Amino acid sequence: MSEFSPEFGMIYFDIEKETTLKKYVRLTCRRHGIPESIVDQFDTPRETVDYIHDLCKKGNIDLRLNRNTRNKNDFENKVASVILEEVVGNMWGEILSKPKSELYDWLINGKIRLDVKSKTRKAIPRLWYDVTLEDYMSERKNDCDFYLFGQVNRNLKEGYVLGIISSEDFWKKAKHRPVKLPDGKITEDQHVLKIKDLNQWGTIEEARLLLPKK
Repeated sequence: MSEFSPEFGMIYFDIEKETTLKKYVRLTCRRHGIPESIVDQFDTPRETVDYIHDLCKKGNIDLRLNRNTRNKNDFENKVASVILEEVVGNMWGEILSKPKSELYDWLINGKIRLDVKSKTRKAIPRLWYDVTLEDYMSERKNDCDFYLFGQVNRNLKEGYVLGIISSEDFWKKAKHRPVKLPDGKITEDQHVLKIKDLNQWGTIEEARLLLPKK
């Protein structure tokens, strides 16, 4: 993992080693009941992700049956979620611990429930870009205290920690938005917030000081 540096008011990260990325792909497979041996069949983690992602799209693997999720059958985003979760753990490990519950990702100072939310994008994030949660997450809004949003770039090697917001504030401020296919059919409902509405940090040290401590 390279040194972290601030960019656009967000925290940029870079995964330098292929072995680290391969470890994250293995962890994603383990969480979703996919044989980890698939990882060894390919030269690069990206090839592994593309292969399993294609199996999911064809229906050969159904990720939605695993790990308390009703999200899309999208392996690439599952890997991005693991990457961001582990990156956050590396940044603030001294104040974070793993919970027994699978409903959120980290405990801050053993008390505050933190859920890490990621998406993959090609573009550099801007303050007016959206962060989103699916509508069904509103049923679980009391299962965590804060959301931390991030972006993992399509190459799966770099990304950004975008900011943090309390669960209460997110559901108060977020706007409802239906997601439509080209034929006009609504596939799902989302709640949307702009990145600028998150609590952001200029540096990792500043973030450490501003993370909730109650």
